[in-house]
Amino acid sequence: MINLTTEMKSQNFQKRIDKAKLIGDVTDNDVAYEYDIFGQDGAHFYLLKESHHTQEQLKIAKSQIRRDHDVMSIHTKTDNEN
Repeated sequence: MINLTTEMKSQNFQKRIDKAKLIGDVTDNDVAYEYDIFGQDGAHFYLLKESHHTQEQLKIAKSQIRRDHDVMSIHTKTDNEN
């Protein structure tokens, strides 16, 4: 098993954010997200929280995703998580 350092995890997280933004998976208030399609019922969404995002920004991002997509769940990921 590979034990990633904190710096490597942070770099990987930033790459995920950059990829999401590149392909347009970003809310109007600049919160990047990823998702897993669960089937005809919708998808599970993961907001990629950057250090400058406030709770209010995340709340607005969640509202937009619920408005624009078929949502089964929304979770928030940070660079401290895998």
